[in-house]
Amino acid sequence: MSEQLRAMLLKALELYNQGMRRMIKERLAGNAGDWWQSRILNVVRPEMRSSIERDMRNYPHPDRIDHLDPARIKAVITSDPNFNSVFKTLFPDFGGTAARLQAVVTARNAVMKGFETVDANRAFAWLQAMYEVLSTANMPEAIELERLRDRIFKAEPPIEPPPDVPIDQVAPGNSKDRRAFFERVHENAVKRQYVAPVGKWRGHHCWGCYELAKLSQGGATEVEAPRIPPRTTPLSVSGSKYKFTMLDDQVAFYLYKCCETSLPELCRRLSAVLGMKTGALRMRVSNFEYLDWRRGVWEPQKSRPPGPGLKNYARQSWEVYRDSSRLSCDELRRRISQERPGLPL
Repeated sequence: MSEQLRAMLLKALELYNQGMRRMIKERLAGNAGDWWQSRILNVVRPEMRSSIERDMRNYPHPDRIDHLDPARIKAVITSDPNFNSVFKTLFPDFGGTAARLQAVVTARNAVMKGFETVDANRAFAWLQAMYEVLSTANMPEAIELERLRDRIFKAEPPIEPPPDVPIDQVAPGNSKDRRAFFERVHENAVKRQYVAPVGKWRGHHCWGCYELAKLSQGGATEVEAPRIPPRTTPLSVSGSKYKFTMLDDQVAFYLYKCCETSLPELCRRLSAVLGMKTGALRMRVSNFEYLDWRRGVWEPQKSRPPGPGLKNYARQSWEVYRDSSRLSCDELRRRISQERPGLPL
Protein backbone atom coordinates (compact mmCIF):
# COMPACT_ATOMS: atom_id res chain seq x y z
CA MET A 1 0.00 0.00 0.00
CA SER A 2 1.41 3.38 -0.96
CA GLU A 3 1.92 5.99 1.75
CA GLN A 4 -0.53 8.31 0.00
CA LEU A 5 -3.27 5.67 0.03
CA ARG A 6 -2.58 4.82 3.66
CA ALA A 7 -2.67 8.47 4.77
CA MET A 8 -5.89 9.03 2.84
CA LEU A 9 -7.57 5.98 4.40
CA LEU A 10 -6.45 7.00 7.88
CA LYS A 11 -8.03 10.43 7.40
CA ALA A 12 -11.20 8.84 6.01
CA LEU A 13 -11.43 6.45 8.96
CA GLU A 14 -11.03 9.38 11.35
CA LEU A 15 -13.96 11.14 9.70
CA TYR A 16 -16.01 7.95 9.70
CA ASN A 17 -15.39 7.23 13.39
CA GLN A 18 -16.15 10.82 14.33
CA GLY A 19 -19.48 10.89 12.52
CA MET A 20 -20.65 7.40 13.48
CA ARG A 21 -19.77 7.79 17.15
CA ARG A 22 -21.75 11.00 17.34
CA MET A 23 -24.71 9.47 15.51
CA ILE A 24 -24.77 6.41 17.80
CA LYS A 25 -24.56 8.54 20.94
CA GLU A 26 -27.35 10.87 19.78
CA ARG A 27 -29.68 7.98 19.02
CA LEU A 28 -28.93 5.80 22.03
CA ALA A 29 -28.61 8.49 24.70
CA GLY A 30 -32.34 9.20 24.47
CA ASN A 31 -33.13 5.81 26.02
CA ALA A 32 -33.97 5.69 29.70
CA GLY A 33 -31.38 4.33 32.07
CA ASP A 34 -27.70 3.69 31.44
CA TRP A 35 -27.64 3.52 27.63
CA TRP A 36 -23.92 2.68 27.58
CA GLN A 37 -24.54 -0.45 29.62
CA SER A 38 -27.82 -1.53 28.09
CA ARG A 39 -27.27 -0.53 24.46
CA ILE A 40 -23.50 -0.97 24.06
CA LEU A 41 -21.96 -3.42 26.52
CA ASN A 42 -24.97 -5.71 26.81
CA VAL A 43 -25.53 -6.17 23.04
CA VAL A 44 -22.00 -7.01 21.84
CA ARG A 45 -20.28 -10.38 22.14
CA PRO A 46 -18.71 -11.17 25.54
CA GLU A 47 -15.16 -11.01 24.16
CA MET A 48 -15.82 -7.61 22.60
CA ARG A 49 -17.37 -6.39 25.83
CA SER A 50 -14.26 -7.46 27.76
CA SER A 51 -12.08 -5.70 25.17
CA ILE A 52 -14.04 -2.44 25.54
CA GLU A 53 -13.90 -2.57 29.34
CA ARG A 54 -10.17 -3.26 29.23
CA ASP A 55 -9.59 -0.29 26.92
CA MET A 56 -11.66 1.92 29.23
CA ARG A 57 -9.43 0.98 32.16
CA ASN A 58 -6.10 1.20 30.34
CA TYR A 59 -6.78 4.05 27.89
CA PRO A 60 -9.49 6.28 29.41
CA HIS A 61 -11.13 8.89 27.14
CA PRO A 62 -13.10 11.97 28.20
CA ASP A 63 -16.06 10.53 26.28
CA ARG A 64 -16.50 6.75 26.47
CA ILE A 65 -18.09 6.68 23.00
CA ASP A 66 -14.55 7.20 21.64
CA HIS A 67 -13.80 3.58 22.53
CA LEU A 68 -15.91 2.45 19.56
CA ASP A 69 -13.83 1.52 16.51
CA PRO A 70 -15.30 0.33 13.16
CA ALA A 71 -15.72 -3.28 14.34
CA ARG A 72 -17.49 -2.18 17.52
CA ILE A 73 -19.61 0.33 15.60
CA LYS A 74 -20.78 -2.49 13.32
CA ALA A 75 -21.58 -4.75 16.29
CA VAL A 76 -23.60 -2.03 18.03
CA ILE A 77 -25.64 -1.04 14.97
CA THR A 78 -26.35 -4.57 13.67
CA SER A 79 -27.27 -6.13 17.02
CA ASP A 80 -30.93 -7.20 17.03
CA PRO A 81 -32.11 -4.99 19.92
CA ASN A 82 -30.45 -1.85 18.60
CA PHE A 83 -31.14 -2.29 14.89
CA ASN A 84 -34.83 -3.14 15.23
CA SER A 85 -35.67 -0.42 17.74
CA VAL A 86 -33.21 2.38 16.93
CA PHE A 87 -31.39 2.11 13.61
CA LYS A 88 -33.86 0.41 11.26
CA THR A 89 -35.58 3.66 10.33
CA LEU A 90 -32.19 5.14 9.41
CA PHE A 91 -30.80 2.07 7.62
CA PRO A 92 -33.80 0.11 6.25
CA ASP A 93 -31.57 -2.22 4.18
CA PHE A 94 -29.97 -4.41 6.84
CA GLY A 95 -27.93 -6.57 4.43
CA GLY A 96 -26.48 -3.64 2.50
CA THR A 97 -25.74 -1.72 5.69
CA ALA A 98 -23.99 -4.69 7.28
CA ALA A 99 -21.91 -5.20 4.13
CA ARG A 100 -20.78 -1.56 4.06
CA LEU A 101 -19.98 -1.57 7.78
CA GLN A 102 -17.91 -4.71 7.27
CA ALA A 103 -16.08 -3.08 4.35
CA VAL A 104 -15.01 -0.29 6.71
CA VAL A 105 -13.81 -2.89 9.24
CA THR A 106 -11.74 -4.50 6.48
CA ALA A 107 -10.32 -1.10 5.51
CA ARG A 108 -9.31 -0.38 9.09
CA ASN A 109 -7.58 -3.77 9.41
CA ALA A 110 -5.74 -3.27 6.13
CA VAL A 111 -4.49 0.16 7.17
CA MET A 112 -3.41 -0.87 10.65
CA LYS A 113 -1.67 -4.06 9.47
CA GLY A 114 -0.10 -2.41 6.44
CA PHE A 115 -1.29 -4.88 3.78
CA GLU A 116 0.79 -4.48 0.63
CA THR A 117 -1.86 -5.92 -1.69
CA VAL A 118 -4.34 -3.05 -1.36
CA ASP A 119 -4.72 -1.25 -4.68
CA ALA A 120 -6.44 1.99 -5.63
CA ASN A 121 -9.61 0.21 -6.78
CA ARG A 122 -10.16 -1.45 -3.42
CA ALA A 123 -9.32 1.76 -1.55
CA PHE A 124 -11.93 3.57 -3.66
CA ALA A 125 -14.51 0.92 -2.76
CA TRP A 126 -13.77 1.32 0.96
CA LEU A 127 -14.12 5.09 0.70
CA GLN A 128 -17.40 4.64 -1.12
CA ALA A 129 -18.68 2.36 1.65
CA MET A 130 -17.78 4.95 4.31
CA TYR A 131 -19.42 7.70 2.30
CA GLU A 132 -22.62 5.66 1.78
CA VAL A 133 -22.99 4.95 5.51
CA LEU A 134 -22.32 8.54 6.57
CA SER A 135 -24.55 10.08 3.91
CA THR A 136 -27.40 7.67 4.74
CA ALA A 137 -27.06 8.71 8.37
CA ASN A 138 -27.13 12.39 7.29
CA MET A 139 -23.80 13.10 8.96
CA PRO A 140 -21.89 16.21 7.75
CA GLU A 141 -18.65 14.19 7.69
CA ALA A 142 -19.97 12.61 4.47
CA ILE A 143 -19.37 15.86 2.61
CA GLU A 144 -15.79 16.13 3.82
CA LEU A 145 -15.13 12.48 3.04
CA GLU A 146 -16.52 12.93 -0.47
CA ARG A 147 -14.15 15.85 -1.03
CA LEU A 148 -11.24 13.74 0.23
CA ARG A 149 -12.17 10.89 -2.11
CA ASP A 150 -12.52 13.15 -5.13
CA ARG A 151 -9.28 14.97 -4.34
CA ILE A 152 -7.29 11.74 -4.16
CA PHE A 153 -8.95 9.99 -7.09
CA LYS A 154 -9.66 13.17 -9.09
CA ALA A 155 -13.35 12.16 -9.12
CA GLU A 156 -12.53 9.19 -11.37
CA PRO A 157 -14.21 5.88 -10.49
CA PRO A 158 -12.29 2.63 -11.07
CA ILE A 159 -12.42 1.28 -14.63
CA GLU A 160 -12.85 -2.29 -13.39
CA PRO A 161 -14.66 -3.56 -10.27
CA PRO A 162 -12.39 -4.13 -7.28
CA PRO A 163 -11.82 -7.85 -6.64
CA ASP A 164 -13.89 -9.51 -3.90
CA VAL A 165 -15.95 -6.36 -3.22
CA PRO A 166 -19.76 -6.55 -3.63
CA ILE A 167 -21.12 -4.20 -6.25
CA ASP A 168 -23.34 -2.34 -3.77
CA GLN A 169 -20.23 -1.25 -1.90
CA VAL A 170 -18.74 0.29 -5.04
CA ALA A 171 -21.72 2.01 -6.63
CA PRO A 172 -24.38 4.15 -4.89
CA GLY A 173 -27.58 2.48 -3.77
CA ASN A 174 -30.46 3.78 -5.91
CA SER A 175 -30.74 3.13 -9.64
CA LYS A 176 -30.48 6.79 -10.66
CA ASP A 177 -27.19 7.30 -8.81
CA ARG A 178 -25.87 3.96 -10.04
CA ARG A 179 -26.59 4.93 -13.64
CA ALA A 180 -24.69 8.20 -13.17
CA PHE A 181 -21.82 6.32 -11.52
CA PHE A 182 -21.45 3.80 -14.35
CA GLU A 183 -21.68 6.57 -16.95
CA ARG A 184 -18.63 8.09 -15.24
CA VAL A 185 -16.95 4.67 -15.33
CA HIS A 186 -17.48 4.59 -19.09
CA GLU A 187 -16.22 8.16 -19.55
CA ASN A 188 -13.14 7.33 -17.50
CA ALA A 189 -12.50 4.20 -19.59
CA VAL A 190 -12.74 6.22 -22.82
CA LYS A 191 -10.43 8.91 -21.46
CA ARG A 192 -7.81 6.34 -20.45
CA GLN A 193 -8.18 4.56 -23.80
CA TYR A 194 -9.11 1.34 -22.01
CA VAL A 195 -9.31 -1.73 -24.24
CA ALA A 196 -11.06 -4.73 -22.66
CA PRO A 197 -9.79 -8.25 -23.46
CA VAL A 198 -11.89 -10.08 -26.05
CA GLY A 199 -15.04 -11.51 -24.49
CA LYS A 200 -14.47 -9.94 -21.08
CA TRP A 201 -17.60 -7.81 -20.92
CA ARG A 202 -19.69 -9.88 -23.35
CA GLY A 203 -19.48 -7.43 -26.23
CA HIS A 204 -19.57 -4.25 -24.15
CA HIS A 205 -16.78 -1.69 -24.18
CA CYS A 206 -16.11 -1.75 -20.45
CA TRP A 207 -17.50 -2.58 -17.02
CA GLY A 208 -19.53 0.65 -17.01
CA CYS A 209 -21.27 -0.21 -20.31
CA TYR A 210 -21.97 -3.72 -19.08
CA GLU A 211 -23.65 -2.47 -15.87
CA LEU A 212 -25.58 0.23 -17.75
CA ALA A 213 -26.96 -2.43 -20.08
CA LYS A 214 -28.13 -4.50 -17.10
CA LEU A 215 -29.78 -1.45 -15.54
CA SER A 216 -31.58 -0.72 -18.82
CA GLN A 217 -32.84 -4.32 -18.96
CA GLY A 218 -33.97 -4.16 -15.35
CA GLY A 219 -31.60 -6.98 -14.44
CA ALA A 220 -29.80 -7.60 -11.20
CA THR A 221 -26.89 -5.30 -10.46
CA GLU A 222 -24.90 -7.78 -8.34
CA VAL A 223 -21.69 -8.96 -10.01
CA GLU A 224 -20.92 -12.49 -8.78
CA ALA A 225 -17.52 -12.79 -10.43
CA PRO A 226 -16.15 -9.21 -10.56
CA ARG A 227 -13.47 -9.82 -13.17
CA ILE A 228 -15.81 -11.49 -15.67
CA PRO A 229 -19.49 -11.15 -14.72
CA PRO A 230 -21.85 -14.00 -15.64
CA ARG A 231 -23.49 -13.85 -19.07
CA THR A 232 -26.89 -12.13 -18.92
CA THR A 233 -28.17 -12.88 -22.46
CA PRO A 234 -27.16 -16.35 -23.66
CA LEU A 235 -28.64 -15.91 -27.16
CA SER A 236 -27.38 -13.70 -29.95
CA VAL A 237 -29.20 -10.51 -30.91
CA SER A 238 -31.33 -12.39 -33.41
CA GLY A 239 -32.25 -14.93 -30.73
CA SER A 240 -31.59 -17.85 -33.09
CA LYS A 241 -28.14 -19.04 -32.12
CA TYR A 242 -25.85 -19.04 -29.11
CA LYS A 243 -22.61 -17.07 -29.60
CA PHE A 244 -19.65 -18.94 -28.17
CA THR A 245 -16.78 -16.91 -26.77
CA MET A 246 -13.14 -17.94 -26.60
CA LEU A 247 -13.64 -18.75 -22.91
CA ASP A 248 -16.57 -21.05 -23.74
CA ASP A 249 -14.36 -22.99 -26.16
CA GLN A 250 -11.56 -23.23 -23.61
CA VAL A 251 -14.02 -24.67 -21.09
CA ALA A 252 -15.33 -27.17 -23.68
CA PHE A 253 -11.80 -28.29 -24.57
CA TYR A 254 -10.95 -28.67 -20.88
CA LEU A 255 -14.04 -30.85 -20.40
CA TYR A 256 -13.09 -33.03 -23.37
CA LYS A 257 -9.47 -33.47 -22.36
CA CYS A 258 -9.67 -33.68 -18.56
CA CYS A 259 -13.18 -34.59 -17.40
CA GLU A 260 -14.27 -37.76 -19.18
CA THR A 261 -15.60 -39.54 -16.08
CA SER A 262 -17.60 -36.56 -14.74
CA LEU A 263 -18.53 -35.03 -18.11
CA PRO A 264 -22.37 -35.18 -17.88
CA GLU A 265 -22.54 -33.55 -14.44
CA LEU A 266 -19.93 -30.89 -15.27
CA CYS A 267 -21.69 -30.03 -18.53
CA ARG A 268 -24.96 -29.46 -16.68
CA ARG A 269 -23.30 -27.33 -14.01
CA LEU A 270 -21.08 -25.24 -16.30
CA SER A 271 -23.72 -24.65 -18.96
CA ALA A 272 -25.96 -23.12 -16.29
CA VAL A 273 -23.15 -20.81 -15.12
CA LEU A 274 -22.13 -19.80 -18.65
CA GLY A 275 -25.74 -19.26 -19.74
CA MET A 276 -26.08 -21.84 -22.50
CA LYS A 277 -28.01 -25.07 -23.04
CA THR A 278 -26.36 -28.27 -21.85
CA GLY A 279 -26.69 -29.79 -25.32
CA ALA A 280 -24.81 -26.87 -26.90
CA LEU A 281 -21.87 -27.40 -24.58
CA ARG A 282 -21.89 -31.17 -25.18
CA MET A 283 -21.78 -30.60 -28.95
CA ARG A 284 -18.83 -28.24 -28.53
CA VAL A 285 -17.05 -30.93 -26.55
CA SER A 286 -17.75 -33.35 -29.43
CA ASN A 287 -16.18 -30.86 -31.85
CA PHE A 288 -12.93 -31.17 -29.93
CA GLU A 289 -13.19 -34.95 -30.03
CA TYR A 290 -13.27 -34.75 -33.82
CA LEU A 291 -10.43 -32.21 -33.91
CA ASP A 292 -8.33 -34.47 -31.72
CA TRP A 293 -8.97 -37.39 -34.05
CA ARG A 294 -7.91 -35.19 -36.98
CA ARG A 295 -4.86 -33.98 -34.96
CA GLY A 296 -6.03 -30.40 -35.23
CA VAL A 297 -5.85 -30.13 -39.03
CA TRP A 298 -7.81 -27.13 -40.29
CA GLU A 299 -10.26 -28.14 -43.04
CA PRO A 300 -12.06 -25.14 -44.51
CA GLN A 301 -13.88 -27.33 -47.09
CA LYS A 302 -17.35 -28.56 -46.26
CA SER A 303 -16.74 -32.25 -47.00
CA ARG A 304 -14.79 -33.76 -44.14
CA PRO A 305 -13.97 -37.41 -43.50
CA PRO A 306 -16.11 -39.29 -40.96
CA GLY A 307 -14.75 -39.91 -37.51
CA PRO A 308 -15.60 -39.70 -33.80
CA GLY A 309 -17.30 -36.55 -32.56
CA LEU A 310 -18.94 -33.77 -34.55
CA LYS A 311 -17.10 -32.48 -37.60
CA ASN A 312 -18.86 -29.09 -38.02
CA TYR A 313 -16.41 -27.27 -35.80
CA ALA A 314 -15.85 -23.50 -35.84
CA ARG A 315 -12.57 -21.80 -36.64
CA GLN A 316 -12.49 -20.43 -33.09
CA SER A 317 -12.63 -24.00 -31.74
CA TRP A 318 -9.77 -24.97 -34.00
CA GLU A 319 -7.73 -21.98 -32.75
CA VAL A 320 -8.35 -23.00 -29.13
CA TYR A 321 -7.33 -26.58 -29.93
CA ARG A 322 -4.21 -25.39 -31.75
CA ASP A 323 -3.13 -23.14 -28.87
CA SER A 324 -4.11 -25.40 -25.98
CA SER A 325 -3.66 -29.01 -27.07
CA ARG A 326 -0.16 -29.25 -25.57
CA LEU A 327 -1.17 -27.81 -22.20
CA SER A 328 -1.68 -30.06 -19.19
CA CYS A 329 -5.02 -30.21 -17.36
CA ASP A 330 -3.61 -28.12 -14.50
CA GLU A 331 -2.38 -25.46 -16.95
CA LEU A 332 -5.74 -25.39 -18.71
CA ARG A 333 -7.61 -25.08 -15.42
CA ARG A 334 -5.29 -22.29 -14.28
CA ARG A 335 -5.72 -20.38 -17.55
CA ILE A 336 -9.53 -20.59 -17.35
CA SER A 337 -9.57 -19.61 -13.67
CA GLN A 338 -7.49 -16.51 -14.41
CA GLU A 339 -10.11 -15.38 -16.95
CA ARG A 340 -13.16 -16.43 -14.95
CA PRO A 341 -12.46 -16.74 -11.20
CA GLY A 342 -14.86 -19.00 -9.32
CA LEU A 343 -15.89 -21.14 -12.30
CA PRO A 344 -16.77 -24.62 -10.88
CA LEU A 345 -14.32 -26.74 -12.87
